[in-house]
Amino acid sequence: MTNVPYVRVNRQYVAMTETEVWSFIDSQKVMFAAFVDENEYPHVTPVWHVSIDGTVYFRATSNKVKAKLANGAKVCCTLADGERFTELRGVVIRGRARVVTDAALIKRCSDLINEKYVGLRSRDLGVPDRWLTARDAEITSMIEVTPERISSWDNSKLDSWNPDSRAAT
Repeated sequence: MTNVPYVRVNRQYVAMTETEVWSFIDSQKVMFAAFVDENEYPHVTPVWHVSIDGTVYFRATSNKVKAKLANGAKVCCTLADGERFTELRGVVIRGRARVVTDAALIKRCSDLINEKYVGLRSRDLGVPDRWLTARDAEITSMIEVTPERISSWDNSKLDSWNPDSRAAT
């Protein structure tokens, strides 16, 4: 896909393959995106997301903190699932964010998000009309995350763990 290094999160874990990473990203409903705010504190927020050709996209209302922090910023995104230790798996994406301005790409991403989250959106769940009206009046942005490094772990693969492997940090 890209020149992005795909590594295991640390020596104790087994990394996912590039194909497994993107399949995992696409299968997850919530991704946590973190930006550094003007006071140098992390601002972490859950977002609904989609991926296209090794790039991740999520919507943000233009007046929200994440949209204001995103353009040209460093970003760290995390996705994880599992309950028992041998089920735990996850991905950490470190990269750059930008606000998308291309109308066709915004529409494509919006369509993919609407398809992925059908039945889960606020309109589908009976959220009060006054809230929906206020939200609909807000300007929406699409944020693009271009990965620079992707780390992963999949504890279901611990049987294949090689403690002598120095392939990743």
